[in-house]
Amino acid sequence: YYDGKDKEAAFYTLLEIADKTLKLLAPIMPFLAEYYYQELIRNLESVHLEDFPKPKKKFIKDYPEVEIAKKIAEDINELRNVSKIKIRWPLKEAIIVPKKEFKIKRAVDIIRNLCNIKKVKVLSFAPEKMEGYLRKETEDYIVFLNTTLTKKLKEEAFLREFIRAIQEKRKEMNLDVRKLVKLY
Repeated sequence: YYDGKDKEAAFYTLLEIADKTLKLLAPIMPFLAEYYYQELIRNLESVHLEDFPKPKKKFIKDYPEVEIAKKIAEDINELRNVSKIKIRWPLKEAIIVPKKEFKIKRAVDIIRNLCNIKKVKVLSFAPEKMEGYLRKETEDYIVFLNTTLTKKLKEEAFLREFIRAIQEKRKEMNLDVRKLVKLY
């Protein structure tokens, strides 16, 4: 048992989490959400009569960075489409040159993951000539995308395509996910 000074705060936090989680689960798992809502929250009303929880913007950290990262990711993926390179295929590098003052450095991981790029650099100036790079310029930034597929990147891409094809075939055959298969 916990007898710390912040015991009430901890219980309040857990109750708040349970309340919001059960409201979110209600449309997906109605009976389970209702049962636990009545057991934990002990409200006379049904969980289904409660308002759906609204996000509290003050608790969302780096919200502007996430939005700008999404825009940059869309532009990078647009450049991929121009060069006919699938998103599943990894690329070596993207370079971002911000024109305005915004915090992009911490959003680099988001961009890297959304776009399947090995390295994302943020530079303070736009390089003159970039061979093997596609370029897109907006009012906020310039994006350079290295579309050169090295042997190693191609091997990784083919492996991903192969795994995807196997998973698709498993799905067609209604095989259990845990079941091992032999490939010939």
